[in-house]
Amino acid sequence: MNESVIVSALDLGTNSVKCLVAQVDSAGRLEVITELRRITRLGENLGATGRLLPAAIARTCDAVCEMVQSARASGAEHIRIAATAAMRDAENAHELIDCVQGAVGVTIDVISGEEEARLSFLGVRSIPGFECGPLCLVDIGGGSCEWAMGDDSGITFRRSLPLGAVRVTEARLTGDPPCVESIEQARNDIREMLMEIPDPAGRMAGVGGTFSTMAAVAQCRVGVPVRIEGFRLTADEADTQIALYAARTVSERREIAGLEPGRADIILAGALIARLCMARAGVDSLVVTGRGLRYGLALKIAREALRE
Repeated sequence: MNESVIVSALDLGTNSVKCLVAQVDSAGRLEVITELRRITRLGENLGATGRLLPAAIARTCDAVCEMVQSARASGAEHIRIAATAAMRDAENAHELIDCVQGAVGVTIDVISGEEEARLSFLGVRSIPGFECGPLCLVDIGGGSCEWAMGDDSGITFRRSLPLGAVRVTEARLTGDPPCVESIEQARNDIREMLMEIPDPAGRMAGVGGTFSTMAAVAQCRVGVPVRIEGFRLTADEADTQIALYAARTVSERREIAGLEPGRADIILAGALIARLCMARAGVDSLVVTGRGLRYGLALKIAREALRE
């Protein structure tokens, strides 16, 4: 008998909160019921203070609670929240955990960077055509960058680097627009961190808001309908967008078609990370997908629920 369960997986990141509600059957087939996303910038100024700001906690708690309530209204029987880089780094992460627990009765799980990479890899493996064969995954978030590689035997490498769009922006790209020297310093920082990554093999997939935004901007620039899932982002396109963002102020970037206004201040850092990840992998293009951590988490929740 092919049983199924409705689950909800929330990805609580440094820059945004994402929620997936899906029906998953015992064969691992996943049907999306609804997806929600909100930029809350939980990691605002975290690098300088080591703490989550009260306003950031309030914004994020409100978003999470609304998403949990929406998931329950959609029939989700099992709900989990996975928190990533900002919550790993913040000394007062418990304040947000207590806020959400008290409001909606769901516990936030602060997962390791390696587990984040593993779940993102599982999410990409759920894409038709990506179920088998060598695969290299890069997930660029606000506070960290996850790499995972694997083949038909499973995951062979996973690593989380303290290299996110918010983190790099606040550390190096504070000018508006940033000067050439600051951009080069950011490039050098990124290159140095990527030296930890072994030579990748197989197809490369890009997950996260940076890649989705770059895909949207690329398609808007040539006037075609925007389709994020499966878009092939080239190194040349990444170079074009880096030049586009570097020459503009944050206010001017907000006018770029396809660029979400709330991401305008961090997109240059994200694009630099994306381009240098492609260079590290030795590829001239990658496939963009939205099936990251929350998809892997949804599959994990469903497997555990259906075994009960």
